[in-house]
Amino acid sequence: MPSEIDLFREYLNSKDDADIGLPATAEEIAAFEEYHGIRFPADLREYFLKINGVDDWGGFIVLEPLYNWCRLPEYEYSHPERVRENLADADQYFRFGGYDIIKWDWSISLSANPDDSTPVISTLQGSQAKIVGESFSDFLHKYRVGHIEDLLA
Repeated sequence: MPSEIDLFREYLNSKDDADIGLPATAEEIAAFEEYHGIRFPADLREYFLKINGVDDWGGFIVLEPLYNWCRLPEYEYSHPERVRENLADADQYFRFGGYDIIKWDWSISLSANPDDSTPVISTLQGSQAKIVGESFSDFLHKYRVGHIEDLLA
């Protein structure tokens, strides 16, 4: 049975307005993990090795390649104080994408244990966070089956 990553890639390949990034290398993944003191769960590792970034809907939706991932409070368009005020464990969340030209941000919780839960949240310009997926695969599934409104704050 194909993984959610494979199904997501098929979905993207069927679209005229989606561009898929070049896969990351195992070395790039290991360097990112070491630098941030985290370990990716299996689905996220597979995503980087197969897709590693998406521009969709003419650039209105962006899933960033690994080299653009950052902790949510460090994102250049965030307001770190507001983010930390609205999300107690904000430094555990890595911003990986957004919708509507920096209006909504998507972030995932990551830790040193790849078996820990990895909820995906949506924030609207640094406001209250809303859980929109239980894992990266869950987020991609909702995206793929057309539940984009469920992925917004």
